[in-house]
Amino acid sequence: MSEQLSQNALARVDILAEKLGAVEAILENGYAEFAEALLLVQDNRFWHPLYKSWGSYLTYITEKHKMGTRQVYHKVAVVKELRGSVSISDMTEIGISKASVLADIHRLNGSLPEDAVEKAKAAASTKELKKSLAEALHLPEEDIGGWMDLEFGFMVNDEERREIQDALDLARRIDPPISTSLKDFQQRKEICLRLCREFLATYPEPEKELLLS
Repeated sequence: MSEQLSQNALARVDILAEKLGAVEAILENGYAEFAEALLLVQDNRFWHPLYKSWGSYLTYITEKHKMGTRQVYHKVAVVKELRGSVSISDMTEIGISKASVLADIHRLNGSLPEDAVEKAKAAASTKELKKSLAEALHLPEEDIGGWMDLEFGFMVNDEERREIQDALDLARRIDPPISTSLKDFQQRKEICLRLCREFLATYPEPEKELLLS
């Protein structure tokens, strides 16, 4: 294999990586402004009457521009969570990934440390930012975690609705009951975990394999 062929292959990879890196940087820094524009449309119902609902408008935008719908919903949720706490210009500067970390902290704690934005600007990565914020809030680093979208919603009849609600209520009340002093999302998370743990305890791993075979 000639040295020239090797050099050309390496150079091609470098050029392509540079192009992709530039595109990713544009996406990372542009999502906050895009999400804020979407929120303006949602808040003022500018989608009406051209579209049946906000959801149908968002589906139109994501399909037209070949964007992931769940991904866009997540970016919008990040910007919405940080409204009044972090400016769009700051979110654009730090990028949507670091903004997502700040949104998780705001959702968990109800507020952000005063220097949260400066920490985000100084952090080299989201991992470094999580560590810095965990230390500032005296939290175990794993408590910060990341936002989880369960990725489903569905139609139900009255009987199914009652069945689901009864299960949720039971998971909330069973000993030890979930404290109402917890934030709403923390209560919902604990309900979900209790239901999952009960199912996993009922169907140990070998039995699950049989069921799926």
